Amino acid sequence: MTGSCPDLPCADDFITCISSQDQGLIYDDIAPMSLTDCMSMVGDIKAELRKQNVRPHEPVLISVNNRAEDIAAILAIIDYGAIAVPVHEKAHQRTWQHIAQCTGSRYKFSHMKPNSRNIPKLEHQATKFPTQTDPQLANTAIITFTSGSTGQPKGVMLNRGRMSAKFQTIATHINLKKHPICIMPLQLIFSFGQWATLLPLMYGGTVYIGSKFDPQRTFGCLAEHPSAYLAAVPSMLRMMLDQGPIHKPFTILTGGEAVSATLRQQLFTQWPLMDMFSIYGLTETGTCDLFRHDKAGEASPQSLGYPAKYIEVHIEPKSHEMAIKTPFGMLGYVGEPQKTTETIVQNWIMTGDAAHFDDKGAVVLEGRLKELINRGGMKISPLEIENIFRGHPDIADILVTSVPDTVLGEAIHMLVICKMGKNLDAQSLKRWGETQMERFKVPDSIHFGEELPLGSTGKADRNLFRQHITKAQKT
Repeated sequence: MTGSCPDLPCADDFITCISSQDQGLIYDDIAPMSLTDCMSMVGDIKAELRKQNVRPHEPVLISVNNRAEDIAAILAIIDYGAIAVPVHEKAHQRTWQHIAQCTGSRYKFSHMKPNSRNIPKLEHQATKFPTQTDPQLANTAIITFTSGSTGQPKGVMLNRGRMSAKFQTIATHINLKKHPICIMPLQLIFSFGQWATLLPLMYGGTVYIGSKFDPQRTFGCLAEHPSAYLAAVPSMLRMMLDQGPIHKPFTILTGGEAVSATLRQQLFTQWPLMDMFSIYGLTETGTCDLFRHDKAGEASPQSLGYPAKYIEVHIEPKSHEMAIKTPFGMLGYVGEPQKTTETIVQNWIMTGDAAHFDDKGAVVLEGRLKELINRGGMKISPLEIENIFRGHPDIADILVTSVPDTVLGEAIHMLVICKMGKNLDAQSLKRWGETQMERFKVPDSIHFGEELPLGSTGKADRNLFRQHITKAQKT
């Protein structure tokens, strides 16, 4: 498994493409904003960055809640020559502190008025510039944080040129039309939400975003706009199925987890005129490495699809781990050179997923080698949840695992061992958890016991815990 990385294809800069469009709209929870007004705000934000003497290649945090201003802030920071670091405004303080420490950021953009349009306010987080910074920051445009198997989010450093080239490669694969309409209920803190928002704007399109996913609202918007693109994770699609049929053509762009044959059939039954691109990719690879294109009546074996243009896929013979070679990949994890070298091996990015090729060359997913939980497309570390709940004064020990769920894909289950003489209940623990972490990380189900299930090595065994739960669910 050797060889150099493929050359980066030539591409127009994505911000230049967006700024050159003579039309385009962004709909958020407040009001529509024209792309012209958005780019005017980009200019205002860049002026504020200059006024505050923000340095080139300096990370700037953005408090994000899926507003048009968030898009303007991301574009402005990158175009200014600094580094955009989007963080959800409701992220726990622990997460904010971790990201600020990882990036060494001195500044943060926040919304001044929650319910009206305004230019984000640039606030000082720290007065001193870090004495040591990651050398790859000089080539970084955006840092997108993704859950790590060790329990702490990892900052993925992405390059502007690589992003531009990747966006235009995606456009080719999904047959993106001029002036597209894209319904985008995903969060802008994730790479899927980022490209599904910025790419349509590069083509003078209209993008619908919102602070929260609402199945009824998203369905209504989709039914209103024939030939639209819907970017959604499978759990969102499951929740939309009950809204009813749509007999108009549109295109689904989905990823974050594999689409099952059952869900695919249900979607085509309700929405027979749609076509669907199932996409596999990592933030680390620049996203969108494998594409599967389905239309009604075209049956094909279950798979993740085929490698995209410029992408190479290798399957390790012994472990079956899938590795990806791409010219669009990350520069590394910010401030974590050891984790970077563990992930990028001789220009191959190790995915942590086991897979194989079928007889037609499609990639078939076997399962995850890493322990991350995929809850509704959100990648969550069980270690992170365990480490936080171990801080509860009445908990002696804890174990977290995932269990298949018909709506979320995977649900979070937690086993709690109480300290001697202490009694806890699930609801109070969930409320406590909501004060310590983001709500989507709080366990869906909490179990109580006297000891943790142990594997053959004597260590707590997540798989054994999962087996106990699924066995109990069947009885």
